[in-house]
This record gives sequence, structure tokens and C-alpha cells, in this order.
Amino acid sequence: MNFLQALFKVNKKPKVFVCLSNRRRINLSSQILLLGIIIWVCQDGKAIADNGPFSSCPAPAYLSQGSSNSAVKLYSVDLFSGGLSAISASDIPGGINGIGFNQLDGYIYGMKSGTNNIVTRLDKTGVATDLGPIADLPLGNYYVGDVDSNGVLYVSAGGGTIYGIDITPTSPNYRRVIKTITSVVSGITDFAFHPTNGKLYTIKNSERKVYEINWPSGANVTATFTDRGIPTGMPTGGSSYGAMFFAIDGSFYGYRNDGQIYRITNVSGTGSPIATLITSSATSVSTNDGARCALAPPIYPPNTVDYGDAPDTGDGTGTDNYRTKALDNGPGHEIIAGLRIGTNIDGDSGSLQNTPATDDDNNGSPDDEDGIASFPTLYTNAGTSYSVSVNVTNTTGNNAYLVGYIDFNKDGDFDDANEKSTTVTVSNNPTANQSVVFTTPAGMNAGNTYARFRLSSTQAQAESSVGIATSGEVEDYQIAIAGYDYGDAPSSYGDA
Repeated sequence: MNFLQALFKVNKKPKVFVCLSNRRRINLSSQILLLGIIIWVCQDGKAIADNGPFSSCPAPAYLSQGSSNSAVKLYSVDLFSGGLSAISASDIPGGINGIGFNQLDGYIYGMKSGTNNIVTRLDKTGVATDLGPIADLPLGNYYVGDVDSNGVLYVSAGGGTIYGIDITPTSPNYRRVIKTITSVVSGITDFAFHPTNGKLYTIKNSERKVYEINWPSGANVTATFTDRGIPTGMPTGGSSYGAMFFAIDGSFYGYRNDGQIYRITNVSGTGSPIATLITSSATSVSTNDGARCALAPPIYPPNTVDYGDAPDTGDGTGTDNYRTKALDNGPGHEIIAGLRIGTNIDGDSGSLQNTPATDDDNNGSPDDEDGIASFPTLYTNAGTSYSVSVNVTNTTGNNAYLVGYIDFNKDGDFDDANEKSTTVTVSNNPTANQSVVFTTPAGMNAGNTYARFRLSSTQAQAESSVGIATSGEVEDYQIAIAGYDYGDAPSSYGDA
């Protein structure tokens, strides 16, 4: 009888101990973890409660912050207001800094405060588990950190050199330095990984410039970094940016220690980055560092983004369950002057959804789902042209792009054959009706389904049924599919 079998014989719902030490590790199978039992972690003989990971990609940002290295807690950050909510019930023993969110397991990792080189893991309640020292990491105070999409914790003592630490327990290199990156820009207090290009971005405090940090493959490499300049709209004074975060659309956030939070766009594109002040009344902080899931949705000032409202009852997709809400990477459009579907447009929270796809109109004003007066009857006939008239205004001075989506097979997405219309180029002109054309696929069944229409100045953004667009509007509708149209000529014509 092994260790786990003995536990289950004594107690059907035991507290399972997992030893993590330099000498021995017991790995629980995924089947055991799915039982919902209480999991504990044993570190060098001390049992520490582990309350489980955060959700797969939580929307909040997180901050390790305290008055000193020995008085640090984990907080969630409301990036709208800058308010902090304590997650840790008490101070984290020994503190933590240089933190990052690991997308692979849903935990936050960082370095124990001071010069002990101990990696620490935080669960969803802010309880810390020390995973032990990193023997091949040069002794130092590592207060800059983030975790990449491969589950490697990258840390630095303010720049100069970055070290990559393997934090995957099943890896043969677990708790070892697997990458050393030299010649890194110095004078930094945090950095964050971009959600799509895999590069690090940081703000050098003495210059207020954004830097892009990259490196070649290999274990010991020299960094290349690009000076992206001072973002337009970012003041040159003030205190240090102690915490930095990304969102799935590439928006870069800087939390200044004196209580200002900036959203910086275009950090990876051509031209200068652009900074927008989100709040100037955030909590002043010190001895801090930031972490966030880089695939989480962007944060905007209230009522500046229009989202859809098709039903979204859970993560992912399924019948009557679309990717609509901001937390599900639903379609959102930053509201700009002169570009809209219909007469009205309004911003919302990205949480509205219901079965008839009317929740946007039911909440707030004006009612903006007004771009389509009516839908022609949609029959189950395959291979026919189906055209919807959409009222659009574009007075931006540039072309815009309009794309429609219909879930013909009613599976909760717009990804199947023929479910995306041809793209309509909307030239700069006053309000006009545009024809959005589909070709109906085979296999349709009668009943209700959903349609989505996206208008944006950026073609690629309109041509995706989900994700953030930097301009325009989205409108969702519930529509009906009627049974096969047999026509009405005499039967001798072969229409039945």
C-alpha cells in the first residue's frame, strides 16, 4: 500500500501532503488533484496550506507591497481606480518581490525579499510557499520579475543582467537558472512580457522611456534592446514605475508609486508609444512589484468601450454561449468620433449579455443597437446569397471596414465555413446603408441563432469576431433561421 492509498483508507477526503524539498518530491496525479480535496505543501518539514491557483487568467492586476521587506502582502489592483484590496490575510513571511503570473499553473511566483535567492509561490489567497533557494543564481536582491508563457521566471536586480529560472516541478531543470541575459538596460524597477511577441518591456525611471528587451536563443546570451522613446502624454517627472502589466491587446500599464496609472499603447509598433492617464488617485505604494496574466483583457476608463451582448454564460464557447464579455476576450471597440453603426453608440462594462442579445439596450443609454432595421428571412437553403443592410457612419477621413458574422450551425462561435461575410470597405462619407453579404452553408437547421457586426478603422480587427478594436462599434442580434424555402410555383415545376 503506497502513501496515497493509505491516506484514502483512513479518510475518504484527506489532507494530502506533498513534500517539496531538495531531497524528495512526491507529485500527485491530475486525477487526485481533481477530487477537490484539501491540498497542503510540505516544505522542509513544515506543512503550509495551499488554497489552489488563481483562475486560468484573472482580469485583475496584482501587487506585492508593504512598508518594508518583512511586511509585504499581496493585493489585487483595480486599474480603473487604483484601489488596492488585500488578498493576503497577513504579512508574507520574509516578504516577496520580483513577481510574475504563471499562465501554465495559475500561481504567482517571485523572489523572497533580501539576498537569500529563495523562490516563493503565492496561491489565490496570498499564502506563500517557499520553493527553496536557487543554488546557481548569483546572490542578490532580485526585485524585478515576470514569468513568460513557457513558465520561466525571469528576475533582475534592477537591470544589467536577467536570469531565467525554471519553475516547472516536472522539469529536469526545476529550480535552476536556464538562461543568463547580459547587457540589459539598467535603472528599472519592473518589466513585463508582451502577450504575443514574447519580448520584455520596461520603463527606465530616470528617462521615462519605454525599452523593448529581446535576446537570441541559448543559455548565455547578450540582450538587444530598442529605445521606444518617451510615450506621448507621459510626464517626465514623478516617482518610479514600480509595477508594470500587459493586456491581451498589447496595452502596457505602468503603476507609478505616487499613485498614477498609465495605459501605454503602440509599445511594439512603429511610431511613438502613446500614454493615457487612467487614474491619478491610485494608492501610493512602496517596496512593491506587479504581476498580471498577459492574456487578460485591457482596462479602459468607464464607458469608453462598446462591447457585444450575445449570450456568454461561461468561458469559451458552446451552444448559446459566445465569447462576448471582456473577460472572455469578447469584441470591444474603443469609441471614437465619426465612426459608428446606426445612429447611437455607448460604452459599457463588457459584462452585458442575455439570450435575446438586448442587454446593451437594457442597461444605460442611449439604446445603440440600431444599425439594422430588420433582417431578411434566412432560410436553411444552402448556397444562396444572404444580404443584410447595415446603417454606418464614417466621417473619420479614412476608410473603415465592416464585417458580419452569423452562427449558421448554432454552435456558439463564428468560426465555421461561410459564417463570416465578405469585408465591406466603408469610405469616408456621411451616413449610408452598406450591404453585408453571406453565402449560406449546408447543414443549417431552423431555430434561433446569433449575428454579430463589427466596424473598425483597422481591417484585421473587424475581420475577427472577438478581441479589442481601437475604433468603431459592435452590434449583436438574435435572428431566426426559417425552414427550407420550397418556392410557390406549381408542383409540375419541380419545386417540391
